[in-house]
Amino acid sequence: MRKKVLLFLFIGIFMISSIGPFAETKKIIRVGVNPLVKGGVTSVEMLKTAIWKYDKEIKFAFDKTGCGDLYLAFMNRVNNYSFEEKTLEPGEKMEWMIFRPYGKVKVTKDLEWAGKKALTVFSMTLVKDGRKYEFVIPKKCGNICLHKVGQECAICDLKVSPAKANINDTITIDMSNSKYAESLEVEIIGPDGTQIASKKLSLENAKWETSLKKPGEYTFKGKAINSKCDPPASLCEQKIYINFPPECCIKISKDKEYANKAVVIDASCAKDPDGKIVKAYYEVSDKDGKVIDKITVSKEPFVWEKKFNKAGPKTISLKLYDDFGGVSEICTTNIEVLSRHFFLVEGIPMLVKGSYSAYLFGRVGWGYWINPEKLDLTLSAGGALSTKSAPHKSFVMANLILNYHVDKLYFGGGLGVNTKVKENYWDGSIGLVANIGYNLFNKNNSIGSIFGELRTAFGEDYSFSHQHMLLLGFRYTFGL
Repeated sequence: MRKKVLLFLFIGIFMISSIGPFAETKKIIRVGVNPLVKGGVTSVEMLKTAIWKYDKEIKFAFDKTGCGDLYLAFMNRVNNYSFEEKTLEPGEKMEWMIFRPYGKVKVTKDLEWAGKKALTVFSMTLVKDGRKYEFVIPKKCGNICLHKVGQECAICDLKVSPAKANINDTITIDMSNSKYAESLEVEIIGPDGTQIASKKLSLENAKWETSLKKPGEYTFKGKAINSKCDPPASLCEQKIYINFPPECCIKISKDKEYANKAVVIDASCAKDPDGKIVKAYYEVSDKDGKVIDKITVSKEPFVWEKKFNKAGPKTISLKLYDDFGGVSEICTTNIEVLSRHFFLVEGIPMLVKGSYSAYLFGRVGWGYWINPEKLDLTLSAGGALSTKSAPHKSFVMANLILNYHVDKLYFGGGLGVNTKVKENYWDGSIGLVANIGYNLFNKNNSIGSIFGELRTAFGEDYSFSHQHMLLLGFRYTFGL
């Protein structure tokens, strides 16, 4: 019995000395003598549990190997990686091994598996700073071994600027700090999650300028590819935000108004989804598209009180600016500027007292709205055709009348003149004119109305009872 104990002790000392730290290549012919996990590991879950059990000692061992910077990456990979089972063939080498003789973790370097048969291991790979590392862990002992250090794999580096921009601003994508890549790729994912663009780049030509047409958050996904590594691609991404421009909205107090009367134009109905509107720019164009007036308003609610001095159709356009420099689309509204000047045509039946005689009359004239749709001044002239023979005569007459309007009703008075109406009875005279009328329609700056008119001469030789005229007619006025 004593001889057997001595024999085992001798073998243990030999094995420890054969894997002593930092000597020349050490050939390992068996495992399980100085296990990190007593009894070995039979499953991946058992292996992960053991690694976390000895995490502090493993960190110490990583530092001893000179690979302390790999420790966190290794432990993260343990959590997220499903180990593969493979075999280590005789003659395959390892950079170093962490083992646990007499309950104390130690490290040895430069090892070779020299067993007669392939060694069953759990395998795990990780990539750090562009290099691929493969770790193997023999199932019989659970010792952690760095098996291979691969070539430098691709490192993805992506910079997108600016981090916030406006629609159609230049966006610069720069992958020039990526390393060890055979090729580079970048794709742009829009706010709705769909790909809107992609580009293949290279280390020699690693920049791309583009612009984005819609607001919202965009994700730029970069990929640096080295086909000799597994996995071949290194990924990186960055998000930027495209500012929402103001949503343009314009209102006008009236879509028809007379010249030189104020209308209120405002942008109070506009809004900015992610900022603040700071400026409104208005332009007024005539029917030929020529800009005839413009103004910038920088104070809320961005109102412009405008008087138009010329008649005709006008288009008012609005463009809004927000606090990030975003510019809205242009919105417009139209206004018909009505002339204060108008023409009139009127006539048909007429009675002249002096024994009432029937006439047909007609006049044309000019008018001006002193206060639009409230007070106008008209000047008209025309002739009256007698339906009887002498002594009644056809004559010429003219009026200057001031009319006051109340909704559809109007009434007014003024002066009238006429040539000789009746031989030896009513010579040419100046007199008073009064009229009253009612608008039948008012459309497109044209008004049709019926009216009654009373005319009388004044002077010593005339009396109202014997010299007056009664007119009933239709009046049509239309703007210039």
